[in-house]
Amino acid sequence: MDDMHTVVTNSTVDGVLSAILAVLVVVVIADALRVCVRHIRRPALSTLSETPYVESNIVAPAGLIPTREEKEEVARDAVGADPGG
Repeated sequence: MDDMHTVVTNSTVDGVLSAILAVLVVVVIADALRVCVRHIRRPALSTLSETPYVESNIVAPAGLIPTREEKEEVARDAVGADPGG
């Protein structure tokens, strides 16, 4: 009897998770269709924009253990950093 209860519980969990996943797939497909139809009807509303490229100033070691040069660069960057954020 305990084994059957475990089987029923596992089947219920599997069914609920499958239903949630199916609903999420339908939501994603419906939103994609909405965006496609909007673009077909009014292409001017579908303009894309990106922010300009800005090179990162973040300094991090290339591996797990930083080399002496990497430690020096991190120290130089910390000295020149703005303490106010």
